Amino acid sequence: MKKVAVIVAVVLAFSALGGTAYAAQDSLPGDALYPVKLGLERMAMMLRGDDVTRAERGLNFADKRVREMVTLTEEGRPDDLNLTVEKYCYALNMSMTRMEEQVGKGGPRAGDIAGMVAEATTQHLSILDGLYDIVPDEAKPAIQRAMEKAQKCYQRAIQVQQRMGP
Repeated sequence: MKKVAVIVAVVLAFSALGGTAYAAQDSLPGDALYPVKLGLERMAMMLRGDDVTRAERGLNFADKRVREMVTLTEEGRPDDLNLTVEKYCYALNMSMTRMEEQVGKGGPRAGDIAGMVAEATTQHLSILDGLYDIVPDEAKPAIQRAMEKAQKCYQRAIQVQQRMGP
């Protein structure tokens, strides 16, 4: 009987965690579940995989941060943009680290990662440029930081593409 109680407790705990993780997916900075969302993403970034897979993961998280910036702007929550921009820059750094490791190894996949970075940051810059025009003045420095990071990553990706090939 004691084994059954333990099994039921474990199943309930995992169900609750799964439900929390699911609920956290759409959370934004300032929401109670946002730290859960970020924690799950940090765990995902630690998962094994080759450099291309890990760079892709980082870019997916950067895409999420850009979507969060748009949503925060639409909801009139410019105070929460700073954290989102910080996490955006972190996600881009994760992808750039994978690219630079491939470059350092003379890895043939550096060009692949550079292509993904260039494509993603081009899209990000387009969205961020539009956001910059509509956010309140106090939020412009945060969006400007995100744009500068995206531009820097784009330029480095183009350099790597030219050097290593796509």
